Amino acid sequence: MKEKLFKYAPIILLAVSSIIWLIAFLLHNIINFVTCIVSQGVLLVCCGIIMKQLHQQAIKDSLTGLYNRRFFLSKLREIPKADFPLALLMIDIDNFKKVNDTYGHLAGDEALKQVTEILTGNIRKSDWGARLGGEEFAIVLSRSDSENAYRLAERLRDIVENFDFSFEQNTIKMTISIGVATTYKCVSINDLLRLADMALYEAKEIRNTVIML
Repeated sequence: MKEKLFKYAPIILLAVSSIIWLIAFLLHNIINFVTCIVSQGVLLVCCGIIMKQLHQQAIKDSLTGLYNRRFFLSKLREIPKADFPLALLMIDIDNFKKVNDTYGHLAGDEALKQVTEILTGNIRKSDWGARLGGEEFAIVLSRSDSENAYRLAERLRDIVENFDFSFEQNTIKMTISIGVATTYKCVSINDLLRLADMALYEAKEIRNTVIML
């Protein structure tokens, strides 16, 4: 029902608005005119709510609430110069397929949510994260040098390693690998992504480690 409401929202809003003004025109008096204005205001508020929900659905990952990959890439390319130095952390859950195979996909989804809580709970308000797909995440640290970025990455890795992920009666142990890339000036975002990817690839070869390039 909600999907249909969003799908036909423009038609529904136009129809309701037209009906409101038609009633006001046919029954033109002060009371009906005020009622029309109030109704139109309510309609505009509803329109705003629908637009906000549609926007959130377009930019957020439905499972974790983090930004999705498409919005992450567009937001990354619009980072202002004031946010430099900049650090990018690429994070991958080690052997995540084993979690799904052993405990089921519902357990895997819950683990992803709990990892998200760890990531978002240990970054500043000026920093932001995204789920790039599957078990891969990214965190962008604004105004953060390499030393601070590496320190945060190690803290996240340590927290996850020692955290007891739970699903129903099961306790699940997991680790993460992190690739870190930093820059002190505006560079090609593709270059920054490439460096972070390379660092993550090296980290995944070892597992449960942080590699910085």
